[in-house]
Amino acid sequence: MKTYYDFIKDTRRLVESAKKIATGKNAAFGGGKLADAENVLHIGGAQKKELFAKLKKIGLAPRAVIFAPHPDDECMMSLPVRVMNECGFEIIDAAVTLGSNMQRRQPRKRELRDAMDYLGWKMNVFGFERINPQTRRTDKKFWGECAGKIASFILEKKPAVIFAPHSRDWNKTHIGTSLLVKDALALVGGKWNGVVVETELWQAMETPNMLSEVSPEILAAMTGALSCHTKEVERNPYHLNLVSYMTDNVRRGAEIVGGQGGDAPNFAFGQIYRVLVKKGSGWKSAFKSLILPADKSVAEVLEKLIWK
Repeated sequence: MKTYYDFIKDTRRLVESAKKIATGKNAAFGGGKLADAENVLHIGGAQKKELFAKLKKIGLAPRAVIFAPHPDDECMMSLPVRVMNECGFEIIDAAVTLGSNMQRRQPRKRELRDAMDYLGWKMNVFGFERINPQTRRTDKKFWGECAGKIASFILEKKPAVIFAPHSRDWNKTHIGTSLLVKDALALVGGKWNGVVVETELWQAMETPNMLSEVSPEILAAMTGALSCHTKEVERNPYHLNLVSYMTDNVRRGAEIVGGQGGDAPNFAFGQIYRVLVKKGSGWKSAFKSLILPADKSVAEVLEKLIWK
């Protein structure tokens, strides 16, 4: 390769070639799993024991819950994978809806189960309908029932970390899920205090505060898990776009999180988040800005947030 034209042609060729890879659980590592991959940071036994004891003392479980608007959204979030490996947490994907296509709901549930089995995550399906801003305005009784179920789930599971979309994530179900989780947390009040991570998939956040590196191993696992949603990626092979998406996140994150005019981090793939801390009825940004490379543990960041 001698020119950028060569680079661009080779990139296109690789994407076309990747379309021939069989989707499903064998797609990422040829039958292996992320746990078998090298160069993935894991929490040590002593640190894990200490972290879990601290969480128990303040009434939290070593657990993260993803409130995913649709089945497949969870597979496009890299930070939960890092939380699983680097904090030793159980990850639960809480599928808020099963999509708007009635005929696809049960198949999407089966595809979700395959993806969760591959990642080693648990799943809980709420499967609500009409989760959007309009329903929040026009059907307060139904909305309140849904928010109450989310609140009860949070109190039951006591997660240390919650993932949910940011409130301007374009897609109406993503925005609805963001509002639903916030309403549920308002119902919970001071009975749950922890870390809330806002995610972006459809529309970029204006004020993110974290850029997290995505290692090639984790990105491969995400792509393989996403490909378990077989019918979704057949109609649109967006699992193959994860690489370019994670690359562009580094371009944006270097400036938006790191600061205008700053040097770009020395990694290829990343994802952008806004990390908040909830204590009682109050919310605050966890930090002004943080670039988290793959060799720095999420557990160290989490401990500072919860016990500082």
